[in-house]
Amino acid sequence: MIEARYNALPVRSRVLRGRNVGPDNLKCRGGCNARETLNHVSQTCFRTHRVRTARHDKVLDYICRRLDEI
Repeated sequence: MIEARYNALPVRSRVLRGRNVGPDNLKCRGGCNARETLNHVSQTCFRTHRVRTARHDKVLDYICRRLDEI
C-alpha cells in the first residue's frame, strides 16, 4: 500500500526509466497492449481487476457492518 501511495511500485515505466529501451519493452506484462504505468496497473488492467474488486468488496462489507452496529 505504501509503495502505491508513493508511486514506488515496480512497474515497467518506472523500472526502465532513463534506459534506452524500445516501446515494446514498456508494454504491460498482462498482455493488454498498453504502457505499464502505475495508473494503468491500479485502474484499468484486467490482470489486477480481481484484486481491486476484492478490496472494494471488503471495504464495503466493513462499512456495512459498522453501520449495522450503530
